[in-house]
Amino acid sequence: MSEKKTYAVMGASGHIGSQVTRRLLEAGMEVRAIGRNTEKMKPLTDKGAKFFNANVEDANALAETFKGCTAAFLMIPPPDMSAPSMRRYQNKVADAIVEAIQKSGIQNVVALSSVGAHNAEGVGPVKGLHDFEERLNKLQHVNILILRAAYFMENLFNYIPLIQKMGFAGSAFPGDLPMPMIATRDIGNRVADHLLKLDFKSHQKEYVLGQRDVALKETIQIVGQAIGKNDLKYVEIPPEQAKAGMMQMGISEDIADSFNEMMTSGKLMRPTESRSAANTTPTSIEEFAKTFANRFRELSTSRT
Repeated sequence: MSEKKTYAVMGASGHIGSQVTRRLLEAGMEVRAIGRNTEKMKPLTDKGAKFFNANVEDANALAETFKGCTAAFLMIPPPDMSAPSMRRYQNKVADAIVEAIQKSGIQNVVALSSVGAHNAEGVGPVKGLHDFEERLNKLQHVNILILRAAYFMENLFNYIPLIQKMGFAGSAFPGDLPMPMIATRDIGNRVADHLLKLDFKSHQKEYVLGQRDVALKETIQIVGQAIGKNDLKYVEIPPEQAKAGMMQMGISEDIADSFNEMMTSGKLMRPTESRSAANTTPTSIEEFAKTFANRFRELSTSRT
């Protein structure tokens, strides 16, 4: 039986963090699940995770949570969508995380980043992840693995209200551009594997790129078939129109501009290495379409 170790997991109630937490608990490890919402944490605390209520912008609170842990999974959670500046929020959280690492003395961390984070400009929210990586790279005497993940398949859930209301999916993303797309459970499994094995030293980067590159037009056709809408189309929305739509939903102008920049960044959001067996993960968009269909039905039922 493996030695029982203690791990800290940021964003533990999210798609990735919850998968990491479950895997660690299944391996018999102690997990400090970091978050703010007790109710969202209940499925994990019921399984044995210890809930740590810590503000991600509070370095001291994070340091207390990291103290005594073998390793931690680190990420910058999404901001309040009405926040005045996406990058300012991201940098504030990044500063708190780095200070907490230094204060706690934790020796091993896996940090979530993104494809495109090698760019300091032109990639919207990913600019903040570039800054996060730069801060982590300055740390000494800490083993750090930065995981650059592809576009989350779960982001497709954001199209559901538009599909329900207008009968199509659309955004400022080009519809014909193939891009790596990954199920968050595959990211969570990769993170958990590394945390359990502690198979990284010094500073390393690793890409996780999903099962294959796929364009949004093809993706929407696939999920459309899964929800019984065989004629579902993807529509490219002009950036200014997309911005207006986002702001109508309460998203701040800065964050709307940031999302538009990422969606229109093209080749800047490509990985710096070719696809390989090592960076390819198992879940296909066809398999994920079943998850999408379940969420679509849940949301459709809740509206009636």
